[in-house]
Amino acid sequence: MNILVVDDDETLRLSLRFILEEHRHCVWEACDGKDALEKVQEYDFDLIFLDVNMPHLDGIETLKHIKKIEPQVFCVVLTAYCNVKDAVKAIKFGAYDYIEKPVTIEHVDSILSAAKKAKDLVKQMAFSAPQVRFAEGRMMIGNSSQIVKVYEMINKISEVDTSVLIQGESGTGKELVARAIHFNSKRKKRPFIAVNCAAIPESLIESEFFGHEKGAFTGAETKNIGKIRQAEGGSLFLDEIGDISLSMQVKLLRVLQEKTFLPLGSQKEEKADVRIIAAGNKDLESMVKAGTFRLDFFYRINIIPIVLPALRERLEDLEALVHFIID
Repeated sequence: MNILVVDDDETLRLSLRFILEEHRHCVWEACDGKDALEKVQEYDFDLIFLDVNMPHLDGIETLKHIKKIEPQVFCVVLTAYCNVKDAVKAIKFGAYDYIEKPVTIEHVDSILSAAKKAKDLVKQMAFSAPQVRFAEGRMMIGNSSQIVKVYEMINKISEVDTSVLIQGESGTGKELVARAIHFNSKRKKRPFIAVNCAAIPESLIESEFFGHEKGAFTGAETKNIGKIRQAEGGSLFLDEIGDISLSMQVKLLRVLQEKTFLPLGSQKEEKADVRIIAAGNKDLESMVKAGTFRLDFFYRINIIPIVLPALRERLEDLEALVHFIID
């Protein structure tokens, strides 16, 4: 397995490395939370040993960030103090276990055995049902044929780097699916930025998306990089896409076609490296016919369509949903 040891104590790191390499595992070290997050961004780990008490960014905060980047990684928190509150916090935020220092060979053997079993179980499940990675603390409930088809679509869509249009009623999980597409794609280690298009005033929407230079308009006292730049290398989720004006559709169409955009007040075009995932509950085809939605923009965002079923269309999932809520 690929294992990361995070601790500001070099002696402990070396001790753990020795034990783990004796078991023929590949080991990386990080001296603090920042170093750990950089390595998690760069490499795929099966198991992370993480110290609670570190300077600057403590283990609990580091754990939260790790789980946002790699929701399914196996994390074990280490501490030199018997602190039940930290134990509860660590498990709440996704840690598998919590062990006290000094770490013994027996501790490590137990953790390695559990991690291997979990990894093997995931592999077995991959052959029996579609497996989809969701963001931390999020999941889709159900195993009906409709939901299984959604899982299959997510897996297929994630393999290609093109625009997606997710349609469905409010509450069907459009943002959840968008996040799953992102976290299963090659862009998973880059940002996922969600924008509710209906919530942004028309007078501010261009600045919100493209950013602006200082002094670009009254009140622009500082530079703003905008959502497209925030999502650099990742995915930009445009919810309620049917609420975007025709003029804004033209500007976003340029992003999709030319992969460039122009911040307000700037004379220099910037490159846009983002995947657009759009969603909405409006009938966009009817809007196209009515002239309230551009046909060319519709075709550009609708390269891969996915329609989410309402709960009333998959009643066999109701029992699983009720049990999840009760638990």
